[in-house]
Amino acid sequence: MAVKEQNGRTTLGFSGINLDKLSEYLVSFISDPDTTQPRLDLPRHQMLKLAIDEHRAYFYEAASAQPGSASDVELADWFYGQTTIGKILLAINETCNKTDDDVLKMMSNHRIIPTHQQHLKSNLDN
Repeated sequence: MAVKEQNGRTTLGFSGINLDKLSEYLVSFISDPDTTQPRLDLPRHQMLKLAIDEHRAYFYEAASAQPGSASDVELADWFYGQTTIGKILLAINETCNKTDDDVLKMMSNHRIIPTHQQHLKSNLDN
């Protein structure tokens, strides 16, 4: 089921892959960055970014459909600090940081966890 924004449109589904399969991929990536990708036509870093972006779209659209309005920072605080997917992304970020792949290392700087959420990296072991 796609989450619809208030204007009747959604940004979800742009990868063409079921969100459950993308979730499985992200969880598997934590322990094995070479895990089989849901789409083999993309380089590993692009597949990872696509899977992350699909999850962000799903959660942000779900949050924006709720009554009231939250700022971007409030949404990010919730997404990265209070959801399971936020914890998964923190673990993926750590995996990318430890890999020998220069592109994945670069992604771990600010592309997986945004700048204003970098403080969460230090809370990984807590």
